[in-house]
Amino acid sequence: MRKMICFLMLLFFESSFLFSGEIYVTKIKKTPVENKNYSELATIVINNCIEIRDIKVIKNSGKVRLVFPTYVSKKDLEYSQVKLLTQQANSEVNRAIITAKPSNNQSETVIFGISKFALYKGDSALKVFAAVDFNDAVRVECKIMQSYRNPWVAWPAEKLKNGEWKEQIIISKKELCKKIEKTLLERYRNMIRTMEED
Repeated sequence: MRKMICFLMLLFFESSFLFSGEIYVTKIKKTPVENKNYSELATIVINNCIEIRDIKVIKNSGKVRLVFPTYVSKKDLEYSQVKLLTQQANSEVNRAIITAKPSNNQSETVIFGISKFALYKGDSALKVFAAVDFNDAVRVECKIMQSYRNPWVAWPAEKLKNGEWKEQIIISKKELCKKIEKTLLERYRNMIRTMEED
């Protein structure tokens, strides 16, 4: 009986930890910027797994505002590609960027869920607007694209003047990235299959 109670307590503890929703900034880098409406560009790594680049650090009257990478539509509407969903995530990211110091906690625990999956009906290689939530605390936008070949997942990136793309979000754990992309693409294929059957 005692062993069973200990096992249940351990299971509860592990579940609580995994689903706590907490995130930590395990790496931080800032670069000064001149002649812009922001003073620095920051790159952070969350839970040693999710790298977010090109965070604009805007300082005004002693206050600091962070602007995450944005997607600009054909109608010139801007959509943030990263959202902090909890107070803990917001506090942790702001603290790390302001102090330029990573968290004391170096947790690598990451769970994910798809929070948005919207079919794009225009005539384009773009097929789906999607979003992935990490630890129920950080939301990252992404897209499903398809041309003549198989569909693929496009993570936020900036198109440079030379035509090349600069990655702004990188999921550094390859197995996790593969699992996320497999989940997204399976959902897309099931959606297309259902539409064809109707």
